[in-house]
Formats: sequence, C-alpha cells, structure tokens
Amino acid sequence: MPAAPVIAVGNNQYFATSWSGLVFSMIDISLPHGTIRVAGQAATIQCAKRGAAARGDIVSISKFIKKHFKLGGFLNQRKMTSQRLIRYIVGHLPGTFVITS
Repeated sequence: MPAAPVIAVGNNQYFATSWSGLVFSMIDISLPHGTIRVAGQAATIQCAKRGAAARGDIVSISKFIKKHFKLGGFLNQRKMTSQRLIRYIVGHLPGTFVITS
C-alpha cells in the first residue's frame, strides 16, 4: 500500500487573520507512477504514465483537485476551473504540472 498522506495540524500560533508570517508544511502524496506535492497554496503534480497504465493516478489526481481546488486555479498562467484542470492534466500526461490558487 502507498504511504498515507501527512496531515499537518498546527497549534494556536498558526491561526491568524492574515497570511503574513504563517509557515506552511509540505505534504507529499504518493501515486503509483508519480507524486503530488502540496506547499501552501500551490501543488505540483508529477506523473510518468498515461492512458490505462495511469488509471489509478488519474483517479487520485481528480479527487485531489476536486477537494483542494474546488474553485479552480492557475496552470501555465491561465485561470481554469477544477474540471478544466483535470481535463488539461489528463490530456497532457505524462508530465509535471504546477497549480496555484
């Protein structure tokens, strides 16, 4: 089984009304043929396969985007909805994709 995702829980010093001074932890999510790295408001998705070989990766990537980028994000300096992000990434596998919100 792949490694479980890391859940970062901070104490009271991390809760604030502004983003200045906050420290974000880096989270790695393992995929069968790649990784998803989350750092703050950005995610880097890497996948080395496409098509039927990447079926498990595609499902994991879709769930991740639907959960963490519900309102969409920026990919290649273009604003995209979450559904468009999924379609773009699946259509351009294999590769590395950086999504920011």
